[in-house]
Amino acid sequence: MLPAHETKHVPLLRVPFPSHTFELAQSASAESNGTALWLCGQVLALYVLAEYPAPAAAPAPRTSQPGTGATRSTAQLGRRRRACELGSGTGLTTLALASQGWDVLASDVPFIASGVLSTNIAHNLARARPDWGAVEVQAVDWREPLDCALWALGPPYDLILSADTVYHPSLVGPLLDTLASLARLSTPLGKTRSCPVLLCLERRDPALVDEALREAKARFAGRRVGQGSLRKAVARGGGMQGDWEGVELWRFTLLREGEGEGG
Repeated sequence: MLPAHETKHVPLLRVPFPSHTFELAQSASAESNGTALWLCGQVLALYVLAEYPAPAAAPAPRTSQPGTGATRSTAQLGRRRRACELGSGTGLTTLALASQGWDVLASDVPFIASGVLSTNIAHNLARARPDWGAVEVQAVDWREPLDCALWALGPPYDLILSADTVYHPSLVGPLLDTLASLARLSTPLGKTRSCPVLLCLERRDPALVDEALREAKARFAGRRVGQGSLRKAVARGGGMQGDWEGVELWRFTLLREGEGEGG
């Protein structure tokens, strides 16, 4: 795999992973960079493949042909592991999780959700193995009140994640608000912590990143995932060309009311 500045002009990327070769459409857009595959998305996808492997026992076959709507498996004992991704872009991380048997709610702003994201999910799920999880695509604007009551793959989630979504000061607060709301809805009664929240970012603007992490630590308990763990995950996935060492991955859980700042 290569950094985005070398590939974002390619209309269709073939991305080989140990589990599957994904085919991802990209589009040139002056409105958003979310229609290209960036380093954070690649690193996060490799990390979830390494850290959240497929269960030992494969789920039962599906009842319907995979598509962009949620599909179900027959004779399941309990539901599959479920994840929610904010800012899914081309859909690589969502597809990596689906290939590991996760059900995933993939989301982005409307024109990305209805464009490259829906296209890539439908195309790759049509070629999926029977043991893949379901994927649902939803348009989500972090600046609007969160309304997930009608999502087929709504909360509670076992994992919440987002890559390359810290890029403008005006969106940091709404992003963290949405992550916190989803984490709160994914905290079982009687439990003190939510499911993990993975936030992957690059320090293109160090001041912005520092402020975003300061705000995140006021809401969540968190720590940075060690670069050694990321290197192992990237190496296990076949490696990456280009300089990806500037990518940071943070793992948060929602703070209980009254808890102090996370470390």
